Formats: sequence, structure tokens, C-alpha cells
Amino acid sequence: MRHHVIVVGGGFAGIACVNRLAGEPRVRVTLVERNGYHQFQPLLYQVASAELAADDIRFDLREMYGRHDNVDVRTDEVIAIDPAAPSVTFADGETLGADAVVLAAGARPNFFHTLGADVHAYPLYSLEDAVRLRSRILQLFKDTAQRPELAARGSLTFVVVGGGPTGVETAGALAELVHEVMPRAYSHLSSAPAQVVLVDLAPGVLGAFSDRAHEYAARQLRHRRVHLRLGVSAAEVAPDHI
Repeated sequence: MRHHVIVVGGGFAGIACVNRLAGEPRVRVTLVERNGYHQFQPLLYQVASAELAADDIRFDLREMYGRHDNVDVRTDEVIAIDPAAPSVTFADGETLGADAVVLAAGARPNFFHTLGADVHAYPLYSLEDAVRLRSRILQLFKDTAQRPELAARGSLTFVVVGGGPTGVETAGALAELVHEVMPRAYSHLSSAPAQVVLVDLAPGVLGAFSDRAHEYAARQLRHRRVHLRLGVSAAEVAPDHI
């Protein structure tokens, strides 16, 4: 009898665990991922800013582990876990037992109780988030090209809240899209009041890194015409303002 391990989640932690167990003759692995693919999260911002296609950072898990007889990939959603059994319960009510359950299901956005953020802001935690954000950005340019008066109301103003790695990368990529790429596609918008604003409560960006990194990132963002609003918190997000 082989030791049965259920791994919930096909992100970095989940596949790292499966990679260690794949090919191990004494272990049978069931990898459960509701999307059926691994998403390379560090490049989500490039999908959101239309630099990459979704398929460039999406990897089918069945293909990844197709050559390993001891790994079974299941596309399903886990709704409950019994650590005492141990076992997992799927959305259709089926329960699957194991000798060990590894929970690596990822995280959810934290809006820090900012009024309206959970309704009107666009989180960037998943490939679905990135595709939705990209569609929104491109649609705004299309709408503004048809109705240039929208630009005066802020239709081409993009606010990124959070000056960590994801916020900095997203703001920089958005600035290149807004100031360099899209004006070529819509030449009559080249003089429109488009801007990217990065907001963070901290006094500098990339707070977890060195002072040198803070200064370099801020300099690069300003060079790309990103407006830095530091030492300021986001109090409210509404349909037409922040």
C-alpha cells in the first residue's frame, strides 16, 4: 500500500510539494486544482497590461505530470477539509480520504476595510483577475477614442494602490501602455490627459527592500511618468473616483 497524499492547490507551494513526491514509488499523489492549470503569478501584471497573453503564463497540470504514474491531477474545488480523518470534500459532495493532506490553496485579496474597494477595485491575484483588468483597460481606451470628452472625466486615469513589488511592476507596465503603446493605436488620444498614479501609505515604494531599491524604483517610475502619492492612504473607492 502506497502512502496517499492529497495536495490542494496548484500554485508554487502545491507544485513544489508534488515535484518532490513525483516519481516516488512509495507515494501516491492527488493534486487538486479547481482551474486545472498553474499560473505564474509574478507575470500577472504583464497579462493585465497586455504585454503577454494569458496562455504565456498558464501551464496545464495534466501535461506537467503526465509522465508520472504516481500523480493524479483532479480539476475540482475543495470546500471542506477534515484534518482528523484526514480527508477533503469536493463541491459535488464527494469525500476523498488520504494519509496526509497538504493545503496550498493560495490567498485572497485584503482590501483593508477600504470603503467600496471590494466592489469597485480590480485585484490582481489570479489569471482571471489579470484578464478582467486588461479587458477593462482596453475598453476604456476604445470608449475614450469614440468619446474623447471622457478623458476630461478621468477615463484614462489609472490608480494603483500599493507600492510593493506587484504595485510597482503594474504601475510601470501600465505607464508604458498608457504613454507609449496606446497613443500609437489611437493617435488622436496622444494629447489626452492620461496618467498612472501609484498610492501607498508608506513613505517609499518597495518597503521590504533596501533604501537603494526604494530610490531606484521611485526614479524609474517617475521616468515613466508615474505620479507617486506616498504617505497617503486610500479611504474610499467608488465607480468614478478614489
